[in-house]
Amino acid sequence: MQRSIWCLSLLFIYLFIFLVGTKPALRKEMDEVTAKLGQTATLKCQIIGRPVPEIKWYKGGKEIKEGRKYAATSDGRNHTLTISTDQQEDEGLYTCKAVNEAGECETSGTLVLEAAPQFPVPLKDKFFATCGSTVRIHAVYIGRPQPKIMWLYGAKALEPSENVIIENTEHYTHLILKNSRKKALKTERKFEIVTQRPFTLDHAPRVTVRMRSHRVPIGQNTKFTMNVQSKPEAQIKWYHNGLQIEESRKYRIFNMSGVLSLQIIDCQEEDSGTYRVVCTNAKGEASDYATLDVAGGGFSAYASQRKDEEPPTPFVPEMTKTDYTHVQPKAVLDLLLQTALLPFKVL
Repeated sequence: MQRSIWCLSLLFIYLFIFLVGTKPALRKEMDEVTAKLGQTATLKCQIIGRPVPEIKWYKGGKEIKEGRKYAATSDGRNHTLTISTDQQEDEGLYTCKAVNEAGECETSGTLVLEAAPQFPVPLKDKFFATCGSTVRIHAVYIGRPQPKIMWLYGAKALEPSENVIIENTEHYTHLILKNSRKKALKTERKFEIVTQRPFTLDHAPRVTVRMRSHRVPIGQNTKFTMNVQSKPEAQIKWYHNGLQIEESRKYRIFNMSGVLSLQIIDCQEEDSGTYRVVCTNAKGEASDYATLDVAGGGFSAYASQRKDEEPPTPFVPEMTKTDYTHVQPKAVLDLLLQTALLPFKVL
């Protein structure tokens, strides 16, 4: 009798769980993830529940929508969010929230992005100060982990002293020069300032791997891929037979650190034609093209004919140049600064 009651109770519990459901429960919390800026980062967690809960992702309390930047996957137990990082603001606290009829559950994790040190706002070419006055120079920097900051006078690192004060805070560094003055001059009434201008890495976009033309059967997906070098990062636009292409269900556009891709879904005869990509930044423009032939038969890819074009070559920066400037003596001291910070000397 007691055994029958126990079996009935257990059956009632199972039926209750099956019919009513269970609140989402956390099986594995989200861990902190570290990635390099410009690469993809994936956040993972495990949450179960019955019925299978609806999964939503949040950053800073705002719900994340899937698109080019975010891609979410879930198999009912394992939940992931993949982020295509392209700015420092992508780091922060992310939350995965699971909700079903029985309740809800959430877990959070932090994304940390590593980035090489940069000066997003360049220093001015010149700072002016009267003799004996104080000069204050401020620079904005970014970088993670926290970079070591050094100010240079020529090739020599400046050390704090009575007349040299260096203050560093998060994202800012300050150089204070007290009692500024010129070197004593001999009888010659002019002096020469020699400045070294470091080479710049900024350059116009350059195609290093070109697209290949495709021949595909009707109904198949295909993808055009090419590589481009540019600094600063180029603005990318795709065209089909002269008309600009936008991200849609038909077209998927990707840019992974200079590897450009255009995916075409369910190719039809009207998708045939010329596809061109145009890359533009402040230094110039570069473009490439290939053709798509949608017809019967199998898939093939072949090089486009470009006899009138030079083969792609990687960008090589110019060597350091030296500028010579002759000036007449005056009461104002010209402090010539480059991104190397204090590369000037008076002869």
